[in-house]
Amino acid sequence: MPQVAGTTVRVGASVGLATAAGPGDGERLLREADEAMYRVKQSTKGGFAVSGVMTAR
Repeated sequence: MPQVAGTTVRVGASVGLATAAGPGDGERLLREADEAMYRVKQSTKGGFAVSGVMTAR
């Protein structure tokens, strides 16, 4: 385990992923990734979730 100033440090991350099939609405893509991240945070500590493929409008 890494240490900082003599203290053991543990780092984790929750990641939400969203994909786009082509050019589209960046705000919507970010919102879908954010929603996916919060699904991970509600179910476990550390991990990832992928939203559905966003189609261009």
